[in-house]
Amino acid sequence: MKPGTLILGLLILTATGVASAQDPPVDPGEFGDAPEGAIAYPSLGVGGLFPTCKGGPAGFVFHANLAPLAWFGPTMDIEMDGNAGICPPPPYEMDECWGPADGDGGLVNVTTYSIVNNQVTVCGLQVPDPLGDACAMVQWGPAMDTRVTNFSGNDALINVLIDWNQDGRWGGQSLCPNGGQALEHVVVNLPVPDGYAGMLSGLNPGPIQIGPNSGYVWMRLTIGDPFPMNLDWDGSYFFDTGETEDYLIEISEPGSGLGAGEMGDAPEDVVAYPTGLIGRFPTCIATGPGSSFIFHRAPITSHFGDSVDLESEGNHDLCSFLDYENDECHKGDGDGGLLRPASYTLKGSSPYVCSIGPKASLGNPCSIGAWGTDLDIEIDNSGGPDMYFNVLADWSGDGMWAGNNVCAGGLLGREHFLVDVRVPAGFNGPASLLTPPTFDIVSDGGYHWFRFSLTDVPVGQNWTGEGVFGDGETEDYLLWVAQPTGAPEIPERGAGLELLPNAPNPFNPSTEIRFSLTRSGPVTVTIHDLAGRLVRTLEQGIRESGEHRVVWHGDDDGGRRQPSGVFFVRVVSGDDVRSRKIMMLK
Repeated sequence: MKPGTLILGLLILTATGVASAQDPPVDPGEFGDAPEGAIAYPSLGVGGLFPTCKGGPAGFVFHANLAPLAWFGPTMDIEMDGNAGICPPPPYEMDECWGPADGDGGLVNVTTYSIVNNQVTVCGLQVPDPLGDACAMVQWGPAMDTRVTNFSGNDALINVLIDWNQDGRWGGQSLCPNGGQALEHVVVNLPVPDGYAGMLSGLNPGPIQIGPNSGYVWMRLTIGDPFPMNLDWDGSYFFDTGETEDYLIEISEPGSGLGAGEMGDAPEDVVAYPTGLIGRFPTCIATGPGSSFIFHRAPITSHFGDSVDLESEGNHDLCSFLDYENDECHKGDGDGGLLRPASYTLKGSSPYVCSIGPKASLGNPCSIGAWGTDLDIEIDNSGGPDMYFNVLADWSGDGMWAGNNVCAGGLLGREHFLVDVRVPAGFNGPASLLTPPTFDIVSDGGYHWFRFSLTDVPVGQNWTGEGVFGDGETEDYLLWVAQPTGAPEIPERGAGLELLPNAPNPFNPSTEIRFSLTRSGPVTVTIHDLAGRLVRTLEQGIRESGEHRVVWHGDDDGGRRQPSGVFFVRVVSGDDVRSRKIMMLK
């Protein structure tokens, strides 16, 4: 049947996509646009069987749109068939992809693509911006968003489908190596009150668990009648009102699509506590199991402390090192914001003090803690929007943040003990001024890893500390809860270390590395590759106070010249650790 034909054997569709044959006319209305009977994923050679075309084998989605209406984006157009009336031939996407021209497309914060001549082509002049990395957890708003309007006279429902397994259909689920369950029915029957006009993220749809495959995926967003779709909905239905928008979007390889931003520092896949227990905190992109991590996209205006520094990997780009903490522990750059209590770090499995605050200990075992008295951190939201403040504590000491814990005295408390406290735009001061509630210190004493996060969207209860966000910052600290024997012994600190910029940088064939000490002490200067592997030890021994210089000629300990690329210079003195990226060009 030719595109544009008004009469066909219509399928009266149910919420599960099961249909019975009927022959009523279909007036012009609103259709989908994903490929049906045409190539869906050119690089995979996979054709689309998405329910789009009136004459196709998979059924279709249709909105009769008897006013009043509900829609996505600025406005809505009407067509005679799927793919803007050009069904099934490509190019795809013939409707939402070209939304800037007619005002129909409403998706923001993620790049959309089309398929032209069997090639994936970016829509318009957009800069590539993937939804996120494979198996990452992302939030509506910073990851992607769309305007929603419901003037239908009734509550409407939003459903979203994403083809994680890239098989050209919607339905089912995919599993990530970390155990994450990525349902293809991403948003299920999200209510939209009558009269609502705002962003989809404002309806609190919950996070998105991305599937395990990188590359391009087809997505369907539908707003329609208040009739719920089943969990295994395939995307086909006959609606009285509403709109369906289909988009081709990108999923990036773990670590490849994020760029510079702000990350956490708690141990993942290395020793987390003096007992030798291995940490499983969501920190590292490249080395952690299942690539579970936290990331804040630059630019960043809301942060802890005086400033914020950027990195592209957890533990300040040094995720594979046993030494934690390589960021907030060292406050010389103004990044750390903890006001109380004292914070600690690990050298191997031995604890060292980072900062000597007004209190050495967070508090006593099995007691109640108070903000301002026992715990506090500086927040600067003077340049940002409203933010959300969350705090996690590994009270159980099992190397992860999850669930509840009970201390020996019987007190029960949550590891996610501060949940989505709003930080208003313009706020700049200690967190205690936000009057957060008291918290249960459900610990029997000892060290515990904490995560402090500012996020641009709420994370909800029982958060485990992972996700990709827009504005904001995460700071991780190892804190001490007093034991009957008292506070831990404060170890000898380092030699007052500062690592100065190397020159030249980039360099060829050599560069001069400079560091200074405020007092004499032990110093080790090493070069590492991007994976954290030791390349060359340049300096080791006791050095006097003052400035010191050492030259690296681009070779390893065996004298072999290294290839061009980015390296880390790392200087250690006692518990003081400084690192800096350097680049060698040939």
